[in-house]
Amino acid sequence: MNTWSSILPPALTLVAVLVTRRVIISLAAGVLAGSWLLAGGLVAGLEKAGEFILSSLTEANNAVIILFLFLFGSLTEMMSLSGGIKGFTGLMDRYVRGNRAAQLSVWYLTPLTFIDCCFHAIATGTVAKPILEREGGSKTRLAMTVTITSSQLVALVPVATTYVGYVVALVAGALQQIGSSASSFGLYLHSLPFNFFSILMVLTALGLLWPGFGPKKEKATGEKIGGKHPHVVPEKGVHEKEEAEHQRSEPVLRPNPLNLIVPLGFLLAATALFLARTGSGKGPGLMSILLNADFERSIFLAALLTVAVAGLFYLAQGIGPGNLEKALLHGGMELLPPIVILVLAWSLSRVTEGLGFSKLVAAGTAGGLPAALLPVLVFLLGAGVSYVIGSSWATWGLLMPAALSLGKAVAIGGGLGEALLVGAVLAGGSVGDCASPLGETPMLSASLMELNLAGHIRSILPYAIGAVSLAATLYLVFGCVWLR
Repeated sequence: MNTWSSILPPALTLVAVLVTRRVIISLAAGVLAGSWLLAGGLVAGLEKAGEFILSSLTEANNAVIILFLFLFGSLTEMMSLSGGIKGFTGLMDRYVRGNRAAQLSVWYLTPLTFIDCCFHAIATGTVAKPILEREGGSKTRLAMTVTITSSQLVALVPVATTYVGYVVALVAGALQQIGSSASSFGLYLHSLPFNFFSILMVLTALGLLWPGFGPKKEKATGEKIGGKHPHVVPEKGVHEKEEAEHQRSEPVLRPNPLNLIVPLGFLLAATALFLARTGSGKGPGLMSILLNADFERSIFLAALLTVAVAGLFYLAQGIGPGNLEKALLHGGMELLPPIVILVLAWSLSRVTEGLGFSKLVAAGTAGGLPAALLPVLVFLLGAGVSYVIGSSWATWGLLMPAALSLGKAVAIGGGLGEALLVGAVLAGGSVGDCASPLGETPMLSASLMELNLAGHIRSILPYAIGAVSLAATLYLVFGCVWLR
């Protein structure tokens, strides 16, 4: 078969995403188109697409990641229903005081809210807003801090987050596509220092703790300092995960901060335990354990054990079996959109590989595309796509397989070269969820702070543009130094 046909499914997917801004439909269209090309007929193409999807679902590591994401959503909903989130919010509101209290409260809460970007945004925004209104301060600055810490800081945490399972699964699929036996979690860990955009935006959020740094014209966002603006109506936009309702259930137990602290602490301890069990004995030191651990199995077992223990903990307090079952199912279903995106992304990778994408890339780029330019080009493409569609997860799913295939074609090889490429993919995808009007986190932050979404984007965009420019320069420099 002519390998040029292998570019049609990902190209169709990308164009469909840019036109429709519907990631799931676009990925499905790419899978169906590629399957039709492989099978040579409509009915046979549908059968082939079904085979690709089934094989993506039934592969052991893939199934483990899907179950992990579902359990993670269930655990978050359980913590909300048990009054854990509301209790911790009340605790922080009583003890955090001072002129920068609202900004600082976001950072104080991060060690207990980093497990998911939306959970972090809701928890920190709910706590910080009353503090800001009591102490006086800028909603613009607070909304920027919530957005950046939710979408960028969480992305840099390498354990016990929804991001980790999703990204490691994508990296594993891309490595499998290029025939590499490298550790997907190890490559992800090594890529974190090269997520230059997220690191620069986190530094920006830290700078907002000082009054002299940050936006000066508060009225540009339609806010009034330390209070509500009577004419502001939070805007709404289209996002692939809009079907997931991020307003958690009202608690059925009396608010209690321990109902958040205990399960989260147990989750972190259980994750560390299973990583140690699956990675020990294969080399000295902590890094050897992490690189050799069965990451997918470890995080799944940790989540499963935590959900079971948390369920018993809440039942003992009188939450009721019916409410617990509701939390398990409703919370897990909230993560259904990213699960579907992940399955379709895996399937699209299998389709393009079946059509000969790796061979085409190798033939078309070998000796043609300078390896030194690949990281910066991948980053800028990811930044553009993620800004247009507003979804970091979808951008990562679209670009991760292609980036590593291109890396193999231009002989970047393993080690720091691949880590730099993965970092560039993650950084580019992170742009949209920080600075796009279609980004989930900016929408959530603007709504929580009762700000106009366009104004919130205007306040954060200059810093994001500066971070993109500096990150692109760094990718170019590192590419020229390491990959020439």
